[in-house]
Amino acid sequence: MKPEIIVTKEDLYQAVENLIYGQLDEDTFSDDEAIATIIKQHIESKIEDII
Repeated sequence: MKPEIIVTKEDLYQAVENLIYGQLDEDTFSDDEAIATIIKQHIESKIEDII
């Protein structure tokens, strides 16, 4: 049985914030990568909500 992973709204906000602020320090991190990562995390959290 798969261990349950709880993702709160606060966790998602923090992840998005980390991506945005982290991007300021890392020139190689493109906007497309940031958007793709945010979307991926959002989808994963929705999947966890359904399971």
